[in-house]
Amino acid sequence: MGLLLVGAMAGAALLVSLVKRIELVPRPDNAIVLNNGYSFPSGHAVGIVVLGGVLAYFAWSYWKNTPIRAGIAGGYGLAVGVVSFDRVYLNTHWFSDVLGSFLLGAFWLLSVILLYSWLERRVSFQGKRFNTVANWLYVGAVVLAVLVVMSGAVV
Repeated sequence: MGLLLVGAMAGAALLVSLVKRIELVPRPDNAIVLNNGYSFPSGHAVGIVVLGGVLAYFAWSYWKNTPIRAGIAGGYGLAVGVVSFDRVYLNTHWFSDVLGSFLLGAFWLLSVILLYSWLERRVSFQGKRFNTVANWLYVGAVVLAVLVVMSGAVV
C-alpha cells in the first residue's frame, strides 16, 4: 500500500511537471500569493486528488459500513473542494486550470487504482520476492520524488 501511495504521488508530480512544460499557461497577473512558473496544471489540485483518492481508496476497502464510507467520501470531497477553492481564491490559478487539474488527477488516480487492482488479482503480495522488489521500487519512487522536487520542476 505504501508503494502504491508513493508511486501514485511520484507519478502525479512527474505528470504535472510534464504537462506544465508542454502547455506553458501563464499565471494570473493579480495573484494574492505570487508564484513563479506556469499555471496549468495546478500541482496542489492534482496532488490532493491523488493523495486523498489513494487514502480514500484504502479506507473504503477497509471499512464496509455505509455511514463510514459516506464520511470518507464527504471528507475527500471537502478536501478537494477546499484546495481547489484556495487555488482560485488566491488567484494563483485560473478556474479552468483547477478544473483541468482535477480531471488530470482523477485520470491518474483511476489509472493507478486500476493497475493496483489488476496486480492484486494477478500477483501474491505476500512472497519474499515481491517484498524485495517492492522495497526497491519504494526506494526508487521516493528518490525520484525527491529529485523532482529538488529540481524545481514542480511549481
